[in-house]
Amino acid sequence: MSGTDRAHELGAFLAGIPFFASFDEGTLVWLARHFEPVHAQAGDAIIAEGDPGDGLYVLLSGRLRVSVGAAGGGERVLHDLGRGAVIGEIALLSDRMRSATVRAVRDSDLFLLRTASFKALIEQNPGFLAQMARLLIERLLAVDRPQPHAGNRAITVVPAGRDPAHAKAIADVLAEQLTGKGTTVLLDRAAVDRQLGSEAAERGPSHPGRNELTGWLDGIERGHDHVVYLTDAEDTEWSRLCLSQSDVALLAGGGTDARLGPVEARALATRWLRCELVLVHRSRPG
Repeated sequence: MSGTDRAHELGAFLAGIPFFASFDEGTLVWLARHFEPVHAQAGDAIIAEGDPGDGLYVLLSGRLRVSVGAAGGGERVLHDLGRGAVIGEIALLSDRMRSATVRAVRDSDLFLLRTASFKALIEQNPGFLAQMARLLIERLLAVDRPQPHAGNRAITVVPAGRDPAHAKAIADVLAEQLTGKGTTVLLDRAAVDRQLGSEAAERGPSHPGRNELTGWLDGIERGHDHVVYLTDAEDTEWSRLCLSQSDVALLAGGGTDARLGPVEARALATRWLRCELVLVHRSRPG
C-alpha cells in the first residue's frame, strides 16, 4: 500500500471519530500524513503524569487505562479507553504538564500528532482549536464522574503448578458458562493457526506478521462480549500474548505438583495483571 493510500485510509478512520468528524477530507488527509505510528506493549506507559506534553495520540487498536496519583502512594484508576480514543489534548491546549498517566493494558497501536504539527494545523484551521477547546471542557468536567469500565471481558486461563491438564477443562467450562451472558469465543493456539496459518500464534513483537495477529485479536474482542484465552503449558510467544491481551488471568490447577509453572510465574510477575487461583478438587466437583 502506498503512502497516499495509507493517508486516505487513516483519514477515513479519523472521520469516524466524533472529535475529527467535522473536518473536511483534505484536512483529515493532512492530519493522517502528519501522524506518526506508535506501538505500545501491554504495561507500557504512553503518558506519565507530570511529564511535558509531546503531542496528541489517537488509539487505533488495543486498550489504554487512565489513572492519577493517589494520596499515600499508588494510583487511582479513572477509566479505560478503546479504539478511536483521543489522548493528550489537554497538555497541548493548556501548556501544562500531563494531568494523568495513560498505560497500555493491551498491546496497542496509536498515532501521534506532535506539537509542531498541531501548531501548524491551528494556523491553517482555527476551527480545530475551538473543537479541541470544547473537548477539553468535556474532559475536565468528567474527571471525577464515574466512567464506564471495560470489565473482565478478556480472561486468560493459565496452567497452575506443573500439571497443565486442568487448564483446558476449566477454559471449556468457563466459555460455556459465559455464553449464557453474551457472545463468547475461546481462543487457543490451534484456533489462531487455523485462522492465520501455521505458527501464526508464535509471531513475536519483532515478527512482520505481528500486527496482523494483534489486529485480528482486537477485532475478535470488539466483536464479542467475552474472550477466553488458553495459554500453552510453556512460556511461549502465544502464552505471553494471551497475558498481554487479558483483564484477568485464572491460574488453573489441582495436580499434586504445586511448584510454580512457567506461564503462572510470568503472570504473577506482571504487576498490572490481576490473577485469581482456581483449584480443581476431585472429591468436590463443581
